[in-house]
Amino acid sequence: PGLICAVIGTLTNKRIIYSEGNLSPWVDLYLGGSHLSFLQRITRLMHLAIGKHIAALADAVRVQSSLIKAGMIKHGIDSDKILIIGGGVDTDVYCPQEGLNLLSKEFKIGFVGRLTEEKGVLLLTQVLEEALKKVPYARFYILGDGPYRNILESYSNVEHIGAVPKSQLNQWLAQLHCVLFFQKDIGLAEIESMAAGKVIVALNSEGTSKVITDLNNGVLCDSDANDYIRCIEKLYADKPLCLRLSINARKYAVDNFSWEIVAQQWLTVI
Repeated sequence: PGLICAVIGTLTNKRIIYSEGNLSPWVDLYLGGSHLSFLQRITRLMHLAIGKHIAALADAVRVQSSLIKAGMIKHGIDSDKILIIGGGVDTDVYCPQEGLNLLSKEFKIGFVGRLTEEKGVLLLTQVLEEALKKVPYARFYILGDGPYRNILESYSNVEHIGAVPKSQLNQWLAQLHCVLFFQKDIGLAEIESMAAGKVIVALNSEGTSKVITDLNNGVLCDSDANDYIRCIEKLYADKPLCLRLSINARKYAVDNFSWEIVAQQWLTVI
């Protein structure tokens, strides 16, 4: 559909902005390296070819992150065309709420997203296993659905909430002390969580580290379950740190991803 629109736009002498918010097919999504099937590889090559054609026809290419930009440049897209505009968040909807008890003996940890390998669910299962032994006070709330649901539901320290409508996400986030993420880049779920004043515990990657500064507006971890557990222990033991990270996460989201900021960036491109 994107290529059809670009061709029609070209034939009718319209200006074209190509917007790309997905890492795939420009960047390998998997933490342990790509392990795609033959059919998936063919599909990825097809998506690459289509994306390159759309970019060639476009007057400007908007990408959601520096990681996508780097992937596009690697695949031959003209870097002069590419502009980074993050995902916009309604910071009036996604906002801190009263009622979270930092002194609670139970530490509530969330995961938001599809339960798939590219979202880092395999690493999440390792974290859950280690948590049972090392942080028994941790309770994990899974806000999402997907093929790994049955495996996650088998852990005694997990409450599987399932897919949560956008209209209810902020209410669920309000009940959590921190949120774990395992992707190579910052997506909307991470930004929404930051806007809600949640402490983000994220994978230390090229894309994520552009937004999260360790122990300033979030926490960065290696691709290792024990490192995530170490961060959970630190947050549980240091409540003032939790509060400071929460405040800074909210401020960063408002200053960089509120629609007032993002809309102006879009208007500049247009």
